[in-house]
Amino acid sequence: MKSVQHASAPERFAARPVQVCTGAIISVVLVVLLLHPLCVTSSWAQQGTGPDSGVRGIFLDSRPSDSQGKTAKPNARSSRLGFGYTLFLEQNGQKKRVSPGHVFHSGDRVHLLVEANRSAYLYVFHQDEKGPAQLLFPDARLRHGDNAIAAHQLTFIPYEGSFVFDNQSGDEKLTLVVAEKPLANVPRGAELSDSGSFQMSPDSLAHLVETSLPAQKDAEADDGQPMSPSEGKRGVTLSMNDPPPSHVLMNNTTQSGWITAQLVLVHR
Repeated sequence: MKSVQHASAPERFAARPVQVCTGAIISVVLVVLLLHPLCVTSSWAQQGTGPDSGVRGIFLDSRPSDSQGKTAKPNARSSRLGFGYTLFLEQNGQKKRVSPGHVFHSGDRVHLLVEANRSAYLYVFHQDEKGPAQLLFPDARLRHGDNAIAAHQLTFIPYEGSFVFDNQSGDEKLTLVVAEKPLANVPRGAELSDSGSFQMSPDSLAHLVETSLPAQKDAEADDGQPMSPSEGKRGVTLSMNDPPPSHVLMNNTTQSGWITAQLVLVHR
């Protein structure tokens, strides 16, 4: 799979405007410590966002009521750490939501959007079938290695550009980590600049996932829905009027820590 990015893109993809990542990205399989079964709904409107609307409603509680509003005051429900992600497939210049079971083909372009319900720190690792996990975000070339994210503001993965599937089929794994505090032993900011390209062993990555907070999840059947104008902008705080993420995870405890999700992207 290729990652097409702007000039500020990480060197690990390649030293060209069009950069190459080993392997091929594809189908999204969530591998996260879960305590509750998957809840699938056919429509955001049908699901609602009231007190009894479940994980998705809790996640959306802290969104402002409209684009001019302010983030709602956290309460016992919405103060728990949570994050959502949405995968988009770009075809003919249009970006549309794609379901986790979608099979990608050579030339497909994909974008991953991540949204937290509170200020947090985002880490994204890439791993092929046997190799170590490469830290994709944060990166010293992007925002000076800063990985702090604001509540309900989208982060684009890749941070600039898009993933493009090449002619080599195969599987790749993306591990998303949203933490309340910076992770120990994982560089960020100036530390990242000093260390250069950072890798984590498969065992260390597995331990990071295993020690993450147990999370409840919710998924929405929204395949084919187009990216909204707000979702296409950077630095915009999403409101209740904007579409929710396709997948939502919420800390199932009162403990602090981090939540993880692993996406296995399959190219055939």
